[in-house]
Amino acid sequence: SSRGARLPRGPCPQHRTHPEWAMLELLRGLLWGIAGRLSSLFGLRGLWPRAGAGGRQVLLGSSQRPAAGAAAPDGGGDMSRPKVARTAAAAASGAGGCGGLSFGDLSEEVHTSVLLSLRGFEAARLATVAPFVAELLRKELPWRTFTRQEFHAGALPGSGGGSGSSCEEQEVDAPKKQGAVNAYRSFRAWELCKTLTWRRVPCRHRLGEREGSPSVFSCRGYLFVFGGWGHGPEQDLHAGSLSELPLSLTSVALMGANRPPMTYESKITLLEDPVMGGEAAPGSPVRVVVTGGYLHGGYRSECAAFGVLELTFPAEGGGPPKAAWVYAGHMEPVSNHSATFVPRRVAGPTFPKGYLLVYGGNRQGEVSSDVALLDLDTFAWTEPEVAVGDGERGPRARNSHSATLLRAPACVPGAQHAVLVVGGGDGDASNGGPPRGGQDVLDGWWLSGLEGSQSLRWTHAHDWSRQRSEGTGRAGRGHVAARVGATNTLLVWSGGRPPDPNAVAFIDGMPRAVETVQAGTHGDDARRLSAPMPRGFGGGCGLADGTLIIYGGWHVRGHTFSDVWAAYAGEQATDFVARLPEPLADDGGGTRLAGFGGGGDEEEEEEEEEEDDDEAEGLDRRFLARLGGNANDWRHLLGMGNGVQPILRLREPGSGGGEEDDDEDDDEDEDEEADSDDEDAELALVGDADSSSDAGDAGDAAAAGGAGAGSGAAALGSDDEDESLERAFAATAAASAGSGPAAPEQKSEQ
Repeated sequence: SSRGARLPRGPCPQHRTHPEWAMLELLRGLLWGIAGRLSSLFGLRGLWPRAGAGGRQVLLGSSQRPAAGAAAPDGGGDMSRPKVARTAAAAASGAGGCGGLSFGDLSEEVHTSVLLSLRGFEAARLATVAPFVAELLRKELPWRTFTRQEFHAGALPGSGGGSGSSCEEQEVDAPKKQGAVNAYRSFRAWELCKTLTWRRVPCRHRLGEREGSPSVFSCRGYLFVFGGWGHGPEQDLHAGSLSELPLSLTSVALMGANRPPMTYESKITLLEDPVMGGEAAPGSPVRVVVTGGYLHGGYRSECAAFGVLELTFPAEGGGPPKAAWVYAGHMEPVSNHSATFVPRRVAGPTFPKGYLLVYGGNRQGEVSSDVALLDLDTFAWTEPEVAVGDGERGPRARNSHSATLLRAPACVPGAQHAVLVVGGGDGDASNGGPPRGGQDVLDGWWLSGLEGSQSLRWTHAHDWSRQRSEGTGRAGRGHVAARVGATNTLLVWSGGRPPDPNAVAFIDGMPRAVETVQAGTHGDDARRLSAPMPRGFGGGCGLADGTLIIYGGWHVRGHTFSDVWAAYAGEQATDFVARLPEPLADDGGGTRLAGFGGGGDEEEEEEEEEEDDDEAEGLDRRFLARLGGNANDWRHLLGMGNGVQPILRLREPGSGGGEEDDDEDDDEDEDEEADSDDEDAELALVGDADSSSDAGDAGDAAAAGGAGAGSGAAALGSDDEDESLERAFAATAAASAGSGPAAPEQKSEQ
């Protein structure tokens, strides 16, 4: 283009089949878009004014151009060739515009300014056909700027964000560690979230198995777990440093007498959000709000109270965090709702400390779609009116969903931020309760107008209830949802009835399937990986470095979990996951970890105990199958549930409890065990049952979950486009290389 080469023009068929036709058309559109950007940036007369949204459309490849001789809106004459200034100074003053000049006559400052009006991946595509752009992208500054513009504040990949370093330090240090272009690539991989790689976290804790939505959140380099249902409603707090492995979660004493009652299925909201501008001053206490929940087993009696818990972090080396209840108040009874922190930056001056947005849940035994706000300065509740978009009815009543504050997409006009409400269910007291009753709600909605809360408005995002695709998550009831690092992508895993083993990413509110891959392999070599068993009503959160962490949960067949897992999106492991031990090659479920016990008498004894448990489990299953009816009901009746001393123990007929058996008995045992193993192989999903006596039932349920997994997510971008982008990134990087709560089913009735 700098030498005045003429582009082929249609509609001649041979031009459109020319190998370079698509590239030339894209370049022509890009050049006209750059001309429009120059016009808007520097006030040039005689340039086609295609700035703003229209300019972005041109930059994305539109080949439209003004007709020869068309007059510009500012009175310019012939527009068949754009007029440009020779220098940035002349451009700024609007002088010196004669035709026939090349882009090379513009200064580097002008080139960089135009380039930074694009997104990073658009600039990478342009660099493949424009050498002067590739030259600019060899520097670190454009990629640093792209990263700040597109992903705002937050931890850069490889910055140590998982251990709690500040955002400013992360933005400065990350490019030095892995290069600015690679940092941008990692962010882009988070944003697209095409793949998800899991790894088991070695963790010591005394939480036990929990369901009832225990809260998991991270703050100041620590991981916290609060509440849920263990041996009943729990109100305890456990914390562990993310910089130490194995992760050790220890109990934190809760001081203060002004506390809410013990509940489960409550919501615990951290009043800090660095990505959205809600970060407390360094060294100052951080507050957590606990709202609602159920008071009694069987999903009965919603709680009408909330409490504020204050966390303090001693100086380095001063010991673990401390916690104290500082406030308790009343609210409308609610459970299985969502509670989203809206910081002052988004809420506006009306709310000097921001507000808590509570949506949906069960109220007085019925599923609802109500919205309530808690002013975090006065602790006063309000119930604002919410408008609905033209031709829309508003969201369906739901519970056990997620609601996440994100940057508003283009489909939500006039808003910079909005809350994305995803999935859930409509189970209530009339149909069996949140985990078992009703149906999953498979759609998403944007709630905008957050500033001042006076113009709240619902906008429909997407409905995936009729889409079915293997390997795509459904985001049903009780799922885990977390924003991926500092991107605008929401990652949702498992949940639903039965629980779904897959994940789904919401990009601007649109669902996209996420593939679970074998650690260390991507692309054509990707394979299904051992991953956590599907579950619902557990806990999870996202770390600053883009890691997703989950703990606990429940399966519809009666299994409750106590394991901790971590996952990362894209090809590059996050800081936290990179420090985790690799699973051993012969480890089918990720239970044995290299570097944390690789043998010894203790491990052999544990393996022998597991084999004995598996053998006993096989006997239990066959015995319960012969009884007929619901196997879980018989388990409860006979005391064969988790953590319960069984009323009776089973052994093979004729074994007499001795250590040696006849050859015939051995053969029969092997045949029966082989049959049982074959049956288990058909039903089991790759994963870890985590020392549960209900592993077989969990496998059955997992298989059911896999068979029922549905919702084909809308794919964003074609594979060809993604491959082209990867080639563009690779070329640019090479150029810059030098730089439960189920109330136990009423046993009396059984």
